[in-house]
Amino acid sequence: ENGFGGKGWPGGTVKGDLIAVIAAYRAWSKEKKSQKFCTNHALNSTSLREMDRLRKQFHDLIIDAGLVSNSGVNDTADMDDCNIASDDALLTSCCIVGGLYPNICTLIRPKRGP
Repeated sequence: ENGFGGKGWPGGTVKGDLIAVIAAYRAWSKEKKSQKFCTNHALNSTSLREMDRLRKQFHDLIIDAGLVSNSGVNDTADMDDCNIASDDALLTSCCIVGGLYPNICTLIRPKRGP
């Protein structure tokens, strides 16, 4: 109940397997991506490293798409600055649902030029 989406969390209480995965990834990151942390918590370090690699890849993609500015340094601290709603468990759950259920919403891009 003290983790991401737990009791008293600013973004609301949301429970689920994917929320637990987010909490595990964040805890592993805070422990400087330690193998000992993985062993002590029965986590797969290879999977966590792959999640970290994918997170960096998605960060590069949103920079390329122009959704965030490139500060010149691509480290985890810079990625955290991109997400002003990182503590909003309800919003995170909505994004997961949006990503898993096709056609739940549509993005209509504004027309460019005259």
